[in-house]
Amino acid sequence: MSVQEKPEVLSLYEFFKKFPDEEAARTFFEVKRWSNGKYCPHCGSISVAECKDHKP
Repeated sequence: MSVQEKPEVLSLYEFFKKFPDEEAARTFFEVKRWSNGKYCPHCGSISVAECKDHKP
């Protein structure tokens, strides 16, 4: 049986220090989500497009 890793708990102050702006937060979540490279979660295609304004 594997031990589950507990998520990091941040205070509001620590959160804003870690993510001072939207770009920092977006970069953090992209690295978490796409650590093995960007791909489509539905079909597995690696031909993905990025929006210029980073909005869906």
